[in-house]
Amino acid sequence: AFFQGRGRAVITYTDEELQAVATPTLLIWGEDEAFFPVSHGERAAQLIPGARLEVIPGAGHLPFMEKPEVFCGLVEGFLGS
Repeated sequence: AFFQGRGRAVITYTDEELQAVATPTLLIWGEDEAFFPVSHGERAAQLIPGARLEVIPGAGHLPFMEKPEVFCGLVEGFLGS
């Protein structure tokens, strides 16, 4: 069911669509992500101009819940830059 809903949107972005992103982008990935491996984040970060990828050790699919202090620190740092 996941891939029929929100998950499908994530896996159907084309390289061209990612390359067209024109806003500052922070990608936060859980090191232990079960649905989308870190390699997906690495690929997106390569394609999105100026994107920054941060991988949170010990976090899975919900890093904002699993490691909230680390997650919030990354977001605050990104917004402050």
